[in-house]
Amino acid sequence: MNLVRTMYEEKLDGCKRYMNFRKVHPLLVRKIVHWYEYSWKEGSAKVDESTIAESLPSRLHGQLAVHIHMDTLKKVALFQDCEATLLYELVLKLQLQLFSPGDYVCRKGDIGKVSYFYIFLLNPK
Repeated sequence: MNLVRTMYEEKLDGCKRYMNFRKVHPLLVRKIVHWYEYSWKEGSAKVDESTIAESLPSRLHGQLAVHIHMDTLKKVALFQDCEATLLYELVLKLQLQLFSPGDYVCRKGDIGKVSYFYIFLLNPK
């Protein structure tokens, strides 16, 4: 068993102990455990972007963010005719957020304070 897997399992076990201590409803516990398992399976549990960003100088972090996210942003119809400098500034503001199937991101009538770009993975392999 490798170090990354051990760290992941320690984090999951700690989360389970916390939920048990707080007497979290079993349906919510199962949903959270499934999210941990999914994130491990898909590889997103292995890298924490915010930890990496904190360890890099801001300019280098910006270059990394542009490299990772610019192609995705260019695919959004709203931004296809925008200048590169605007896209660069938007990329620096993006934050990855994962949602499980069935989660509500917003509801009809809610006042929006943030924008979301939905990326659906129909067949990630």
